Amino acid sequence: MNENTVVVRHEWMDTVLDIIHFFLRHSSIEYDGAKQTARVKYNGPNGWKVSLDTSFDPGFEEAEYLEVEEKWHD
Repeated sequence: MNENTVVVRHEWMDTVLDIIHFFLRHSSIEYDGAKQTARVKYNGPNGWKVSLDTSFDPGFEEAEYLEVEEKWHD
């Protein structure tokens, strides 16, 4: 067997996919590209409600970087 091969049991994959499907079925995902914000709302069948609001901070993209010159010394 190749050393980079990972074996996952079919039952484990079914369980993980069922969990993801359950949360997506009870969630709404909103994305506003102009404002670069995302909102995820979960309304569970037992009354659980969770929301997550996030935004992208473009400040890092607009930063100017100085050129770094690497010098090798022998």
